[in-house]
Amino acid sequence: MKAEFDDAERPGCIVLDIRMPGMNGMELHKRLLQDGNDLPVLFLTGHGDIDMAVTALKRGAGDFLQKPSDPERLQAIVRRLVDENICVRKKKAELEQKRRKYDLLTQREKDVVDLVSQGELNKVIADKLGITLFTVKIHRANACRKLECRSAVDISDFLRDIGIKDGK
Repeated sequence: MKAEFDDAERPGCIVLDIRMPGMNGMELHKRLLQDGNDLPVLFLTGHGDIDMAVTALKRGAGDFLQKPSDPERLQAIVRRLVDENICVRKKKAELEQKRRKYDLLTQREKDVVDLVSQGELNKVIADKLGITLFTVKIHRANACRKLECRSAVDISDFLRDIGIKDGK
């Protein structure tokens, strides 16, 4: 379903009509979601009804407008959806970068940061892992440098962000 001019890296939004040749807008929206497309969708149609609008919005459409639409309102909605897409992509990239940083940790560093995130003291971590206090301090310092964290709270937040720790 990709056209040769598609650029998945470029933020934006997709404007769909309900009635289109071939596949209708609702079917295309569903297909885009199945394919993992992250561009927000704006339905702009003269053939929609409340049920269609509710279905589209529940499915994740960014907005649903009836034709004819005020050009300034249409432009404002498109701008909002593009801005939201830029923000979503930025957050996704930041999360991927955090995951890459975490993947650089050794298994022992991961064990240490997991216990640090649980609020354990270095001497307790040393006892639990069967290593010396000095070794815990070295692993903790290396992990903090790699993750760019300065405190146990930073580590806990970092692990929660990447889904290693729940948000309790």
